[in-house]
Amino acid sequence: MKRNLLVLAALLATVATASAQTYRVHKTNGEVVKYQNDEVAYIDFVVEQKIEPVDLGLPSGTLWSPVNIGATQPEEYGDYFAWAEVATKEWYNWSNYTHCDEGNQWKMHSEPGTDIVGSDYDAAHVLWGENWVMPTSAQFSELFSICEKELTTLNDVKGYRFIGPNGNSVFFPLSGRYTDQYMDDTKVELTGSWGYYWSGTRYEYNDRDAYLLYIGGSSTTKLLSQSRYCGYPIRPVVKIEI
Repeated sequence: MKRNLLVLAALLATVATASAQTYRVHKTNGEVVKYQNDEVAYIDFVVEQKIEPVDLGLPSGTLWSPVNIGATQPEEYGDYFAWAEVATKEWYNWSNYTHCDEGNQWKMHSEPGTDIVGSDYDAAHVLWGENWVMPTSAQFSELFSICEKELTTLNDVKGYRFIGPNGNSVFFPLSGRYTDQYMDDTKVELTGSWGYYWSGTRYEYNDRDAYLLYIGGSSTTKLLSQSRYCGYPIRPVVKIEI
């Protein structure tokens, strides 16, 4: 019995010692930040990717990201979003769309309005911060009107390369979509055939749609409007000060 009590006492002393441990983070400016071990769930080390915008030499001065949100390489599809939502989800249809009443597409909310660029509904601005925002429909129109376009592959991924007047370029993969219109809304469809990229501009003729860039495998690039609940990628731009 006495031996058991000694073992228990040793264990309690160990726990007490552990609970008093402090993590000290030494910053480059000399500051030391301390955390008690019961404040720290876990420690990980992440190398944050610095996205360098691409200047295509466009008249507007728009600088384009070389990758989609959620991607680290130009050929990666990245994440998919419903329009004016800032988080991904497992499936995409009207029933779980944030900006209508109980899945009723005929009862759309007045917010977020017709232009979400730079707002709390702009996934590029919310997730990437700084001066990153979603492109407007006008910026997409400029992209495919001014730039040379070529249907090509990058690391075996089909997509369009937009080549600006200054010779610089950005690659948009044919990333497909999430929708319940034709297939299972939990699976991405039409990858390698079609690409859709949300703008931050709502369609002016009804409040259920928003504008996007459409790129197709038959040398097609144009502006379309699509239902806002659909899951499409986002290619950010640097905000232009007007």
